[in-house]
Amino acid sequence: MESHKQRYCTKTWPCDTNPDSVSDIQIKHVEDLINNRPMKCLGYQTLNEVYEFEMNKLHQKSLRQNNKIYQQVALVN
Repeated sequence: MESHKQRYCTKTWPCDTNPDSVSDIQIKHVEDLINNRPMKCLGYQTLNEVYEFEMNKLHQKSLRQNNKIYQQVALVN
């Protein structure tokens, strides 16, 4: 998978490019290409989709835990 990511960089910049000469906007563009590319190993989902899905699962788990704590506090009072 790493070679696929490097391919985006080498298509964008020649190998002898000074990294200091690459702007943040150019880096962001390649980053977006990589993060929004469907990948077979992820069931043809993008890295961004998988990240959002996992973050939502963590958020839901956190909400459930907080609700349990609030219910326990209510029972004690």
